[in-house]
Amino acid sequence: SVNTVLVAIGHVRLAAFRTWGYVILLIPAVAIAGVKSGPEGVVIARMAVTLIFLPVMFYALMCVLPVTAEQIVRRLWRPTMAALFMTAAVRFLSAPEGIALRLFVHVSLGMIVFTMVLMLLWLMSGRPSGAEEIIARKIVSFRQRLIV
Repeated sequence: SVNTVLVAIGHVRLAAFRTWGYVILLIPAVAIAGVKSGPEGVVIARMAVTLIFLPVMFYALMCVLPVTAEQIVRRLWRPTMAALFMTAAVRFLSAPEGIALRLFVHVSLGMIVFTMVLMLLWLMSGRPSGAEEIIARKIVSFRQRLIV
């Protein structure tokens, strides 16, 4: 979260303004969507407001840190693509009956698809330094402990 970064580096006021702006947009969107479409509408409204607010979040980050929009995009495109693949996989899965079982299957599938796509994109990108590198090291370390 951008707010966590803003607070950590001492820009609490900016984080508060950003949060209030988000809430001011979110409340009417959620209220309208909730009345028209129920719980699914609320989720869609929250996602839409978050997407609309992304430029504001990243602009705030660029104002207080020496980071460019290009650097942000270079770091976020792989997890964004992995999330899209995960969403498609879960959306088009013919899940079993029962809320608990369906939740378990969707979460498991989402976790597997997200991780696999993220790691594949990382490999295809030449293994740049980032969170994927940490995941890869953890997997190798875990595998070595299993073998010993």
